[in-house]
Parts: sequence; structure tokens; C-alpha cells
Amino acid sequence: AARKTAATALVLDRSGSMSEDRGDGQSKHTSLQQAAGIFVDAMLEGDGVGIVRFNQDAQVLQNVLPLGSGGLSDVNRNTTKDVINGTGLDPSGQTSIGDGIFEGRGILNTTPTPFDVKAPVVLTDGVENRARYIAEVAAEINEFTYAVGLGKPQNISVPALQTISGNNGGYLLVTGAIGTD
Repeated sequence: AARKTAATALVLDRSGSMSEDRGDGQSKHTSLQQAAGIFVDAMLEGDGVGIVRFNQDAQVLQNVLPLGSGGLSDVNRNTTKDVINGTGLDPSGQTSIGDGIFEGRGILNTTPTPFDVKAPVVLTDGVENRARYIAEVAAEINEFTYAVGLGKPQNISVPALQTISGNNGGYLLVTGAIGTD
């Protein structure tokens, strides 16, 4: 059986709280860049990735691009990593996670390239304080929606992250410190 291809919208938190300590002396923003970079490195050839950033508003930074085999010739993978490590994700403003999910789902629904699975992956501390809230986009959240909590349980909102993923058969991961493993 052929493997299923996946299109992913990385929905990345760039709100002011991302400049806070994740619980080990590093910022949540640093965790976001590390985790998103590792995620893109681990994606397989033929998969696709788009990027949405959000604070009080969400913006598409990159529509879904198909990835190559890696290395210097994989322009789309390298472009994606440049976006992740660029200044477009510098922390500022308030937090509208629902707005990010809405825009992430939007780029997945409009991607012209056929993929077997389409999944938003939300990287955030889960601390929302501005409309569009998670509850407002609950109808768009399905079993292919994932959440990565950037920090330790005591300095993120686990209930918000659970609403994004676990209540719908998705998966929730709280990063803590990111090491070589």
C-alpha cells in the first residue's frame, strides 16, 4: 500500500507571551522555532507544509508547498525553515488562537495539490485572550488537529490545548525542555 501524503499548516503563536520563559531558562519563542524546524526536517518527501502566524490577528506567511527530499536542492523545505527562523514570528501582541486555527484550516482547504491527509499543527502556550477564541472555531477542529504546548504544564494552558486536540481524537504534546532526543 502506498503511504499517505500529508499537508500540514503550522499554526505558530507569535503573541507577547511567547517571549516568556518556558520553564527552563529558554523562551517559548525559542521552543517554537526549534520544534517547528525539527518538524519540517522530519516531514517526508511529497508532503506539504504551510505557515500561519497569529497574535491578536492571524496572517498566512506561506501557502502549502510540497517538500522535496531534503538537502540544498530542496528549495521549498529551505524556504519554510527560513520563514520559521525569520523575524516574522517575533513575539508581540495579544493571542487569538482561534484566528490562527481558522486561517490554518483555510490554507489547507484551498491548497491545489492533492494530499491524502490535511492537518493543522498548532504550536502555542495556549494562553488566549482575544477573539476569535478556540471555542469559536470548534466546528473546524477534527481528529487531524494537533497541538504542541510550548513550555511546562505550569506555564501553559493545558485545558486550551486539550480542547484543540484531545477532545477530538487528536494528540497533545507539552514540550518542556527540548534536547537532542
